[in-house]
Amino acid sequence: IEIWKAVDEEQLRKDLIKIKEKGILSIAVALLHSYW
Repeated sequence: IEIWKAVDEEQLRKDLIKIKEKGILSIAVALLHSYW
């Protein structure tokens, strides 16, 4: 596995809380060509 950029978990958590506060209850993650 090659990691191009590490995820800032604290910022991700804050962003997801903001999204939830707006009433969004689910998100989708799509991996294009994930077989690489």
